[in-house]
Amino acid sequence: MIKFLPEIYPDEIVFSYLSRCYARSGYIWNMGFEKEIFSNPNANIDRVFLNVFSEEFKSLIEEKIGLKNLLVDHTLFKYYARFLPLDKRKAAIQVALRNESHIGRHLPTPKDSPNSCLRYCPMCVKEDRLNYGEAYIHATHAIPSITVCHKHCCELVDIDFINNRAHNTTFMHLECVYKDIETCTLDQNDINVKISRYIAEVFEQPLNMEKDLLIGNFLTNKLKEEYVSPRGEHRNLERLLEDLSKFYIGSTDLTITKRKLAVIYRNLSHNPYEILLISMFQNITPWELCSYAGSSEPRHLAFDKTVRELYQNGLTKHKIARILQVNHEVIRQVLMGTYDKPHHPCSTYKCQRWNWEKIDDECCKNFHNKVKGLKRRQISRPTVAKLFGLRDKTLRNLPRLRGLIKDYQDKVQ
Repeated sequence: MIKFLPEIYPDEIVFSYLSRCYARSGYIWNMGFEKEIFSNPNANIDRVFLNVFSEEFKSLIEEKIGLKNLLVDHTLFKYYARFLPLDKRKAAIQVALRNESHIGRHLPTPKDSPNSCLRYCPMCVKEDRLNYGEAYIHATHAIPSITVCHKHCCELVDIDFINNRAHNTTFMHLECVYKDIETCTLDQNDINVKISRYIAEVFEQPLNMEKDLLIGNFLTNKLKEEYVSPRGEHRNLERLLEDLSKFYIGSTDLTITKRKLAVIYRNLSHNPYEILLISMFQNITPWELCSYAGSSEPRHLAFDKTVRELYQNGLTKHKIARILQVNHEVIRQVLMGTYDKPHHPCSTYKCQRWNWEKIDDECCKNFHNKVKGLKRRQISRPTVAKLFGLRDKTLRNLPRLRGLIKDYQDKVQ
């Protein structure tokens, strides 16, 4: 039975902490340790979130660290949950605090991203050994797409778990897998260093669980006028993507496309890495981004409100247009309430369902009465269709009526 837990280090990922606990536990076999701490010892170890702990170990964690502190400060939870709408953010943290499994399902974790890839910085290892007597894995270094240490500007080294046969179910202390490898040190002004530093600063910010945020509206409100219309409903995504690509020349992982920009600005995507790249390009500070400083109200609503206030203060439509640098027709439409009318999408055509069997029966019953005044050679599909008020092509759904017409035509021959 585990009765003692060591101190957890600053920015230490929970996998590293549990690995150090395992190294000090006295167990010579990882399965014995996992039976002590996990509710399901056969489950794969979650390297960036939390597994379901046993009740005894959960009590120890709660007493020593606090489950919420462990979740927020020592996993990637706040990295993925930060830009979710408030209701989804609260739902995700409630699931995590109940210590349920598969917390990643409630977060925007990319399916094609190596979320479980852990890395270390050789310079950080030396500092940690000097300060704490041992090395450990930093949570900041576990963020996907970050390949450079924001502190020392050197490339991170991937921890090789694949060589171990049970790499999904084994704890590994960094001291056991550390390799003294010389890595490349980048310049302070390298774009990869800037990206790493910006994301690390955002990651260190506290997680806001009170304010709601529609990240697309927030970013739209911060856009320069050259990329967005005055009312904010139209964005020049082609020019934005072009300038974004130029800004991030030399980046090792830039996968933003025009479509991804569109879904982010429309509040349909909450991918943190792409949002952070856009935010950094728009020169939004980490504090401003994480404290939600500024309005996430749709830009067009704020524009319309300003127009109406100026008009009530006695300004004419043309003066308002000059102040806001728009066409006076836009001002006129705002004051008329044209933009306030709900949008009715074009209704798609839906083919009516007809009871063709019933129609076929009725036509067959009335067939002789309809053609009574006609000569046999005059009876044809177009003529019969016209008599019944149908289209010629409609007869393909009436096999019995077609059969009667064919019988009359055969007798004429």
